[in-house]
Amino acid sequence: MSLFASIIYGIVSGLTEILPVSSQANQMVMRQLFGVSQKEPIRDLLVHIAIILGLFVACRGMFSKIRREQVLVHRMRRNPSQLHALKGVYDMRLVKTAAPIMIVGMIANLFFNHFYEKRVLFCLFLLINAALTLVPTYMHQGNKDARSMNRLDGWFIGFAAALSAIPGISRNGAIMFMTLIREADKRNGVTWALMLSVPAVVLLAVFDIVAIFTVGIDTLTLAVFLGYLLSMVFAFAGAFLGVSVIRVLIEHSDYSCFAYYDFGLALFSFVLYLIA
Repeated sequence: MSLFASIIYGIVSGLTEILPVSSQANQMVMRQLFGVSQKEPIRDLLVHIAIILGLFVACRGMFSKIRREQVLVHRMRRNPSQLHALKGVYDMRLVKTAAPIMIVGMIANLFFNHFYEKRVLFCLFLLINAALTLVPTYMHQGNKDARSMNRLDGWFIGFAAALSAIPGISRNGAIMFMTLIREADKRNGVTWALMLSVPAVVLLAVFDIVAIFTVGIDTLTLAVFLGYLLSMVFAFAGAFLGVSVIRVLIEHSDYSCFAYYDFGLALFSFVLYLIA
């Protein structure tokens, strides 16, 4: 992969890991465009590490608030009525309920990777993701937050997040769709999606480490190392930018641009398949 391709790969990977479009789908298309026949686990590992760092930097205010509230919980045990004011504590409880379902789903999906290599199915999942992204624009928005959500809601959100293991389905898009189905406020859906992104991307990094030891790596030249480094730096920038973009768009309740992007990517990918 050239240095220019490394930059594009990094920034698109960072952006699509946060925005309601599939990062896996975009990575698969980019690898085909750039003439890369298989995954590069070292590059992907560095990209995923950069995305985690970008998330923490972009969401440092949110994570700091949750951490402070977690500390306050221990001081309020004698007065449980005050706990209701600590919204971040309930956000964390919901995420802790959803995360195991998401993780189990992502691990189980590893056994079906060969199934998704069929290009027709890949394009179909992109179209499904487009529908999931477009529908919330026309749905009634609820007003529930984590304090009004129960364990079943957390399981549904975790199941939606697990669907992102399928190339073409966006984790954050599926979470935001399920959030509206469960009658929660859209802003809370973005918060939960960003919080769940951390364990999800950490698990993807673990998959990369396993791939490094099982598949092996190519010879690491200076040019290749520089390409990896560029992908990492721009993945960080992409993730940081993605958080900013999604926070702006949530105020307008319009994700139709991402649905049209998925339609276009599905068509482009199918054309590539036909001419390859």
